[in-house]
Amino acid sequence: IRVATERAPTTVGAVAPIHRDYVVLAAKVDSQTIFNPPADHPLLPGNVLVVMASPGGRKALEAALG
Repeated sequence: IRVATERAPTTVGAVAPIHRDYVVLAAKVDSQTIFNPPADHPLLPGNVLVVMASPGGRKALEAALG
């Protein structure tokens, strides 16, 4: 799920706290992939979160990152 270009910088933990509807697997920053990113890992516009999610979890994350 791509972080929207108009989204203010944030952290993984702020937009994707531990939840039963999704698991954050990695964060993609340019060509680098950070597996199991910590909660304080920064997310900038254009970064991508790689997740495994239920349909509802995906919608919640898309809304949080949009």
